Amino acid sequence: MKCARRFTTYERIELVNVTVLKRSGAKEPYMRHKLQLGMRKALEKRPYTEQQFERLVSGAENDIFNREHDVISSEQIGQIVLAHLKVFDKVAYLRFASVYRRFGSTKAFEKEIEKLEKGK
Repeated sequence: MKCARRFTTYERIELVNVTVLKRSGAKEPYMRHKLQLGMRKALEKRPYTEQQFERLVSGAENDIFNREHDVISSEQIGQIVLAHLKVFDKVAYLRFASVYRRFGSTKAFEKEIEKLEKGK
């Protein structure tokens, strides 16, 4: 009998004791699924494979875990995600930036698009 399916596994280090400092001042343990949810929302209806998504999340997560401190602010996580999305998908980057930076007008979008086009 021949199996027609292909299975892929992803190995990743599970680090505990990374604490996220929220904007409100509250602290909570780092949760991978929250990172995935935010990134998946930004990538909604964009072309990507599950393998590309896993690499994207793992890359961002590596940056989070490769810091010297056990506490990271949600703002720092947002900056890391923006950096990875900017390279991966510009539309997803703009979506994430609009929520993360709380764009309040179309002018804010225009300014961000201008920065993207200039390569900043």
